[in-house]
Amino acid sequence: MALADNLPVVDVLEPAFRQVDPTVLKMINQAIVSAKTVRVRYQSMSHTEPVEHRICPHALVFDGLRCHTRAFSHSHDEFRDLVLARILSAEFAGFAKVDASGDTAWQTFVPVKIAAHPCLSDAQKKAVEFDYGMIDGVLERQARGALLPYFLKMMRIGSDDLAREAMVQQVVLLNREDLKAYLNF
Repeated sequence: MALADNLPVVDVLEPAFRQVDPTVLKMINQAIVSAKTVRVRYQSMSHTEPVEHRICPHALVFDGLRCHTRAFSHSHDEFRDLVLARILSAEFAGFAKVDASGDTAWQTFVPVKIAAHPCLSDAQKKAVEFDYGMIDGVLERQARGALLPYFLKMMRIGSDDLAREAMVQQVVLLNREDLKAYLNF
């Protein structure tokens, strides 16, 4: 019997990635590299129609499902994340006057501490701790403050993680109080 005759069935689920207009991606990337401001038409979920914004992008982010640009929004007078798939058009609008070092949420790395849900049995906790490679019952990761909400979403941790049924919500955030400045829930 050959090895190929004795392989188990294996399958991989592929998420539905958001489409990105290559022209928009190229423009945002060029703006980051050359410190340019970009005028974009952006379709947010908080507006029924696209809105024009002037942004100064300084980074690209992939959160596991979507590509974003981290940028200073002149419209909001703050640093924000914009989903690239929702940028309908982009054009250069001069040189950037915003220094990315002023984006403290981006520049700050915060420790994220995750543990097994306290309502699990000891044996279940051990299984979860093994699954996640926890050391002394804790998984600790560093995350940029600006990316913390995406990391927690990827881990399926929300504002109600301790209130959810332990069998459904197997991991919880331990240091929520320390991270309040970066949480949007």
